Order: sequence, then C-alpha cells, then structure tokens
Amino acid sequence: MNAQRGYPWRLFFLLLCAAIASVLALLPYLTALLGPRLAAQPLPLPLPAVVLIQAFFNFSIATGLGLLAARALGLGAPILEKWLYGTTAVERRPIAVISL
Repeated sequence: MNAQRGYPWRLFFLLLCAAIASVLALLPYLTALLGPRLAAQPLPLPLPAVVLIQAFFNFSIATGLGLLAARALGLGAPILEKWLYGTTAVERRPIAVISL
C-alpha cells in the first residue's frame, strides 16, 4: 500500500500512539502537581482517565489535520513512511545533512 494514494492510517496511528505514550509519561508529574487541588474538588473520573481522554481527542485531531496539511504542502515523515509502507529509499537533501 502506498501512503500517497489514500490517507496514511498507519502513520496516523503510530503518531497517535507516540503522543498518548508521552501523556502517560507525564501522568506522575500531573498527579503530583494537581493532587492537592483535586482533593478539594474531585473530578467525576480519575485524573489519568480524564487526561487520556482529553489527550486522545486533542492529539487525534491535531495529527489528522497535520497529516492532511503535510500532504498538501509536500511535506511528510519519509523515514516513518519508509518503515511503515516500504516506500522507496529516503531522499537525502543537503540541508538535512547540514542540520544534522
């Protein structure tokens, strides 16, 4: 399957999973930071559930729109696309080598 023909769903879910993993890594900090405040006014759901639900919706919208905009602008994630879809080799641009 070529990522350029349809929407890159595999790339979408990979990026979404990475974003959710980053939120999971942030949960201990949020619990320590918001713990005293939540004792005075508890949430209807536990803090991890609230944070994960919010992050899922926010990151899914941002990732979806970002992938659409990237395609329209001719940008993308060529290394991830090569890994996920087996596309042709990543084109090395001189500016990428300089920036590295």
